[in-house]
Amino acid sequence: MKKIFTHTLLLIVSLLLVSCMSKTPEHRFFLLSATATPQTAENGAEPLAVSISTVTLPEYLNQKEMVLRLPSGELKKTGVFWGQDFKEDIRTVVTENLGVLLGTDKAIVKGDSKPVRLRLKFHEFAEVGQGKLVMRGVCVCEIAGEFRQFSFSGSRICKETPESRVQAHNQLLADLSVQIADFLRK
Repeated sequence: MKKIFTHTLLLIVSLLLVSCMSKTPEHRFFLLSATATPQTAENGAEPLAVSISTVTLPEYLNQKEMVLRLPSGELKKTGVFWGQDFKEDIRTVVTENLGVLLGTDKAIVKGDSKPVRLRLKFHEFAEVGQGKLVMRGVCVCEIAGEFRQFSFSGSRICKETPESRVQAHNQLLADLSVQIADFLRK
């Protein structure tokens, strides 16, 4: 009896030691960053006030955790977290990119300023497997009370690391910003 008790006690102590020594996984948080590079602004162009009024994402992407969409259609959480609300991060980065692309002396980028208000509706903005990140959606521009829209899309290949995935998101948002700037210059 004493032998069974000793073995049981030893087993319990061993399990407690192992469970105390194991680490909980470290959470990693990332923010998106503006990466657009300046383009030549048109001489004599009037200053342009631009604001992004709304950013819409599919519900499965509107998460604190980065989500992958596997080729089978399955959604998979990555264990990597956005440092702030994903929609707000997108709005901030596209706004900063537009300020760079339109030239600081040619663009005044503020919250609800006029005459140009943008609405970004993403249909897709996620990795779809094998390191391919896809972005697709519609941009609605309200310019002096008139509505115009265009579809946007893009893809980037990235390594299957959090840093590479975030960089691919940044690059796609820079690509989107170039598409918006080109559309506004027309």
